[in-house]
Amino acid sequence: MLSWLRVLGLAALLALAAACGDDDDSDAAAAEGVVSEDYANSRSLDYLRYATTSFSPGSPLNLIAHMERERLDPGYQAPRGMIATDVYDATFAKMANLLDTRDFDALYLLNLLLGYGDHPLLPAELVDKVERALLDFKFWFTEPTPEGMIDNSYYWTENHQLIYHTVEYLMGQEYPDEPMGFDRKTGREHQAHARPKILRWFEHRARWGFFEWHSNVYYQKDLTPLLTLIEFADDEEIRTKASAVLDLLIFDLALHTQRGAFGTTHGRSYKKDKMTSLHDDTWNGVKLLFDESTYDYQSTGAPDAVLLSRARRYRMPEVLLRIAKSEMSYTDRERMSLPIDELGPYQENPVGPYGLSFTDPENIDIWWGMNALTAWPVVPLTLQTFEQYNLW
Repeated sequence: MLSWLRVLGLAALLALAAACGDDDDSDAAAAEGVVSEDYANSRSLDYLRYATTSFSPGSPLNLIAHMERERLDPGYQAPRGMIATDVYDATFAKMANLLDTRDFDALYLLNLLLGYGDHPLLPAELVDKVERALLDFKFWFTEPTPEGMIDNSYYWTENHQLIYHTVEYLMGQEYPDEPMGFDRKTGREHQAHARPKILRWFEHRARWGFFEWHSNVYYQKDLTPLLTLIEFADDEEIRTKASAVLDLLIFDLALHTQRGAFGTTHGRSYKKDKMTSLHDDTWNGVKLLFDESTYDYQSTGAPDAVLLSRARRYRMPEVLLRIAKSEMSYTDRERMSLPIDELGPYQENPVGPYGLSFTDPENIDIWWGMNALTAWPVVPLTLQTFEQYNLW
C-alpha cells in the first residue's frame, strides 16, 4: 500500500532539520514548514533581474520572466509593442507535425496562456493562436494519427509522460466543453483521461523513485510539469500530491548539491551537461532555490528557474534549504527504479518485479518509463503497441 510518508520522508527530514541547526522558533515561516515569503521573493527577483537583461519574444519563458518581474518589482515594465503575432508559428508547426519535444513547447505555452493570457504585453491575436495550437494538440499516442503522417513524438520516458498528461489535464480543465486533441473529444473527457494517469505517475515515483534518477537534465523536465499542476490545477488531490513529489525531487537536489553543483550519479545525462555543472539543465533552478554558488545564472529562459520564480502556491520546505546548506557528512542509501533481468535466460510468460505483468497494456507506462522498450520481457508488448497505434 502506498504511503505518502515515503514521499515526504518525514522522519529523515525532521532528523536532518535538527542536525542542520540554526533553528529559530520565532521564524513564522519555519513554523509553517516552508521558507519565508521574503526569502522566496528575493530569490525569485534575483533570477528575474538576470533573466530580464535580455528580451527574447521567441522564448515564452523569457516573456514570462519579464511579466513576472513586473508583478514583483515595482517600477519595472517590460518592453511593449515588440512581439510579432507570428513569433511562435514555427513552434506551432512543430507541434502540429508531431515532432519530438513538442510537449516541452506545449507546457511552456500553456503556462503563458493560463498565467498571462490577458497581460497587455501579449497581442490578443497571438494569445488566440496559442490557444488554438493547444486545443489542436495530440495529447497521447492513443489518439489517431492521420493517414500519411508520422508521429515522431517521444511519449515513453517518465518526464515526457507527466508533461503530456499535464497539458491534457489542464487544457481539459480550462476548456471543458471544447473539442480538442486529434480525437476531438471534449475537454472534460480529456481531463478525465489524464487524471488517473497523473495520479498513477505520482504513485510510481512514491514507490520506486525516479527511473531517471538524479538526472541533471530530466529533473528539470519533471519539476516543470509538477509546478504547473501545483499552480493551475483546481483539484486539491492533484495539487497536494504534486507538491509532495516536488518536495522529494528538491530533496534529491538538496542532498546531492555541493556549492551549487549537482554532483552525483545521473540516471540520464549528456556530454553537454557533464563537462561543467554550469551546463547542467538543473543549474539555474538549483541556484535560485539554494543560493549556494558565486557563479551566475546561465540562461535567461531556464524552464525550472522561470517557473519557480513565478510560483504562487508552492514554496520550498524550510528543511530542504537547511539540507542544501548543511556541511554535515552523511551516508545516503536509496533505491531507484525496478530490477529487470535483461540477460535472460528467456522464459515464456515472465513475471515482472512485484508481480507486475509484462503483457498488460496498462503497464506500458512503467516499462517504457524505465527506457525498457527493448528489454526482452517487454518486447512483445512494445511491438504490439507500436503496431496498434502506428508508432513506428
